[in-house]
Amino acid sequence: MGREIVIFGGGNLGLAFARGLAGDRPPGIEAVTVIERDAGRRDVALNDGENVISGLHSKLPPGAIVVIAVKPNDVETLSQSLCSQLRTDSIVVSCVAGLSLASLSGFLGGHRRLVRCMPNLAASCRRAITAFFASEEVSADEVSLVVAVLNRI
Repeated sequence: MGREIVIFGGGNLGLAFARGLAGDRPPGIEAVTVIERDAGRRDVALNDGENVISGLHSKLPPGAIVVIAVKPNDVETLSQSLCSQLRTDSIVVSCVAGLSLASLSGFLGGHRRLVRCMPNLAASCRRAITAFFASEEVSADEVSLVVAVLNRI
C-alpha cells in the first residue's frame, strides 16, 4: 500500500512541492493533495491541475506524509484542527521558519514523527537545496522516502 502526501498551504512553497511531485512521484507515493483555505490560492493550484481542497474533513489516510507549508503565525491554528486528524503512523514535515520540532510536537498534542526542513527559494524551479532534520521516531526507510520527496523540489 502506498502513501499519500497531504500539503497544508497552497502558497509558493506548498505549490512548489505539489508541482515537483506532479509528474515525478517517488516510488510508494500514490497521491498528492493540497489543502488551502484561501479561494484565490486554491484557484491558482486548480489551474495548475493540482488536487486541491479547502480543508481536511476526515482522518488522514494511513501512513500519510503531512507537509506543513504555512506562515509561522498560522501554525498554531492549523495544529489545533490537525491534531484530531493525525494518525500515529503519520510523518509531519514542517517547512515553517523558526519553529522547532519540540514546539511543533507541542502544537500537535505530542506527535513525535517529525521532520523539519528548510528549502530555499529555488524550490519554485525544482533547484532547491534543502537542509532537514528528522526525529528519532522516523525510521531510516521513512527518512529515505522524505529525502526522495525533497529531491523533487
